[in-house]
Amino acid sequence: MNIEIKFTRSKAKDALGVQITTNPNAPEVRLTEEQVREKYSWDYDRLTDECQRRYLDFKLVPKDHDLRKK
Repeated sequence: MNIEIKFTRSKAKDALGVQITTNPNAPEVRLTEEQVREKYSWDYDRLTDECQRRYLDFKLVPKDHDLRKK
């Protein structure tokens, strides 16, 4: 069996919320690295370049660097 889950934003009042949790009783969804890379194909350098183009006040600070590097 193959079940496909797609996350999209919704303004519907009855839309389900999604969040990251450490609750062991929460439903589990796993994504492979290939699935993540298919959706978010930019590497670190491309992400940095795009952020610098989009945001006039974008700065490379150590905290953000550490978060994005992961």
